[in-house]
Amino acid sequence: MVNAVHEVLSVSTCGIWAVKGEELVRIAYVYDHGEVRLPPYGERGIIAHAVREKRPI
Repeated sequence: MVNAVHEVLSVSTCGIWAVKGEELVRIAYVYDHGEVRLPPYGERGIIAHAVREKRPI
């Protein structure tokens, strides 16, 4: 699914992540610019927003 989104929408970054306790678990992702580090908690960022809201984005 991640590869299809990457190809069809021509996005450079997309992924599926899950929160397990205090840990952010990468299920699948595509990132054209090397390794990605996303903080699961904090004020900024789409991952932190999804964790705060407890819903997918």
